[in-house]
Amino acid sequence: MQINKNILLYTPILEIMRHNDYQVLWESEASLVLYDRCSGIYIGACEKDEEADHVVQVIPNTAEEVFLFQKRLFEVKLKSHILPDMLSYNSVNLKAEPLPVKLPKDFKLEWMKEEHIPFVVEHYSVKELCTFEHMRDRMNAGILGVFYCDEPVGFIGTHREGAMGMLEVLPQYQRKGLALALQNAMSNELKKQGAYVYGQIIQNNTASFALQKKSGFTICNEPTYWYFGN
Repeated sequence: MQINKNILLYTPILEIMRHNDYQVLWESEASLVLYDRCSGIYIGACEKDEEADHVVQVIPNTAEEVFLFQKRLFEVKLKSHILPDMLSYNSVNLKAEPLPVKLPKDFKLEWMKEEHIPFVVEHYSVKELCTFEHMRDRMNAGILGVFYCDEPVGFIGTHREGAMGMLEVLPQYQRKGLALALQNAMSNELKKQGAYVYGQIIQNNTASFALQKKSGFTICNEPTYWYFGN
């Protein structure tokens, strides 16, 4: 399958392939099913209606996380009355040059350390991922913090499959440009590593859509579909 023909949609697959820790379960000229060993996610992409059923069938029923790229695959799942747990849109940094990073006075950006894990666990809004073990794993990958007078007030990291995320700023420090600074700085760091830099915007998250546009990211108009558990 030639995923390079649609960079905006398939950037997550390109980033997983860059890590080179995946297994192709089935592939044709128009479809791809792979398993990302790093994240434990099964991924399905399909550009032919007649292959959609097979793509879904290749993914084990026991899969805890499934990431599908086309509406035709969503429709196959819908036949079994299985609705997606999350619908999202890729937001990709296609720019070659570094993004600007500006901070107000007395704020600074630094990589967080293990001592900051309790802060991240307390303030990350996705509570099902708020375990010390998971955040230690993400800290090893790199969580960038924003500090005010040496105290943490926000952070950003990456998910195991490679997407930027985990962006949080304490309420009392919002509307100061800190989220934009965090996103742009993390994007610049990932670019240095040769990564495909992208995030995912959950449907109807207007604040996130606005932030991506401020950063100059390009938003894919084709949704992706997430399924968690059975």
